Amino acid sequence: MDSQRHDETGAVLVLALVFLVAVSLIVTGLLTFVGTSLTDSGTYANDRNLQYAATDAVNLAIQNTRYQFDNYGLLDAASPQSCLSPVYPVANEATSIAVYCSMVWQPDNADGYTRTITYSACPSGGTATACAAAPLLQAIVAFDDNPPGSVQPTSVPTKCTQIINNGSCGASLTQLSWLWNPVVPVVSSISPSSGSTVGGDTINITGTGFVADETVSFLSESGGAPVNDPNASGYNPAIPATIVASPPSNCALPTCLQVTTPSVIVGSSYFVTVTTPSGTSAYSAVFTYNPAQPVVAGLSGAVTGGSVTGGNTVTIEGTGFWSASSASSTLVYFCPTAGGGCIASPSNTMSGGVVTTNGSPYQSLTALSPPVGPSGQGTYEIQVEVNGQRSNLTSQAAAGSGFSPPVFTYNVLVPIVTSVTPAPPATVAVGGSITINGYNFVTGITVGFCAVTNTSPFYSTSCVGSGQGGQNMTTNFTIVNTTQIVVNVPSSLTPGTSYYPIVGVSPYTGAVQPGNPFNEPSDEFIYS
Repeated sequence: MDSQRHDETGAVLVLALVFLVAVSLIVTGLLTFVGTSLTDSGTYANDRNLQYAATDAVNLAIQNTRYQFDNYGLLDAASPQSCLSPVYPVANEATSIAVYCSMVWQPDNADGYTRTITYSACPSGGTATACAAAPLLQAIVAFDDNPPGSVQPTSVPTKCTQIINNGSCGASLTQLSWLWNPVVPVVSSISPSSGSTVGGDTINITGTGFVADETVSFLSESGGAPVNDPNASGYNPAIPATIVASPPSNCALPTCLQVTTPSVIVGSSYFVTVTTPSGTSAYSAVFTYNPAQPVVAGLSGAVTGGSVTGGNTVTIEGTGFWSASSASSTLVYFCPTAGGGCIASPSNTMSGGVVTTNGSPYQSLTALSPPVGPSGQGTYEIQVEVNGQRSNLTSQAAAGSGFSPPVFTYNVLVPIVTSVTPAPPATVAVGGSITINGYNFVTGITVGFCAVTNTSPFYSTSCVGSGQGGQNMTTNFTIVNTTQIVVNVPSSLTPGTSYYPIVGVSPYTGAVQPGNPFNEPSDEFIYS
């Protein structure tokens, strides 16, 4: 009988094969893990180098911009400007870091900040606009450029100068934010996109990146860029809008904001920007203001004693005047309160200053008073016209505005005689003429002659009081200019008598001729 042999030789071989396969898989996995780890370590090192370089680049840009007001052309620039040159290299990499800056100058900021600069850092090679919209690193730094111990300007602000030149640029700084890969807000549209200069219109702002603690600002623009220093005060202030606390359901964060537009007094079109802790939207969306009826709040400075020949400077305060650089046309009229037609000012300019009185902003407009002639003495109310719309004339002064009422007073311009030609003790024959020298000789004056007395005050008071030009009045004279009159001496004078001329104005209702009726012996001549 044959015997069959049974053992485990085959089973051992199978187990060996299984073991080899398992070990191979484990070794392969370990090798893959080690390779991935080495790759990740290299990537992490590259990222770290990029972050280090971005940090250093932004800090260097902050130093570059701190101690000079604007050495990179940031103020009122249409887009961010490069504020680091050359670009900052990244260690062990072929790339480098570029930094772009934008600046807002608000010297009257209640927080004491005068310049706020946004620094956007990105790998070089892209555009400034693209970097600011999606920066690798963004820092926002506010500088206080006021000299230590001072307060924010209350008058016309000035741009700071370098500290090394005894200036105050960068006297202190405050880091407002430092964010990696921030979501910068974007404004895509505004609806409606126009409204009245008086403000109060409700608009929807749509875009991305809006959050609960944002602010919305209006900044005057022209030609696709912020207006460069539109005011005499030298800066373009951003005007805050009021965010509606409970907007409708179809306008909700993070893609929609509803705001109430502010009133404006300069320009017709404004950039609308949204600012969050992650940055400020680009200058792109524009809101257009339609002109509203201007309002005259009152006058400041001297408003009485105006000359009937015109040329006095009047400072008008109010709203809706707009700037001379805008497309609007601003006119100033002087309207007699006693009735009659209004007279246009021969010249007016925007003084540019925006003054705040009793918490309300007013714009200043300077105008020259027009000539009204001697018969035009009296009070005149000021009227301002913008784009064909005039301010009201009745009770137009704002209650409690802090200004004088919008009324300008013309006074009689008193003629003054300084001498006559030929010079005393010259004699003038019958039918002869003299030249009267002096000031304020205007159309409508009267000319007469009074005898010199031998006792103080050496002139005849009865002669002065008897007529607007004294006795022996004549109409036979020529006004050469405001300082000279040529007069044919009337034949009614007494030969051998000394006379002095009286130059008056008409109408005149006082008991005594205004001004000095007799100045000095240089006024005298002898009629022969």
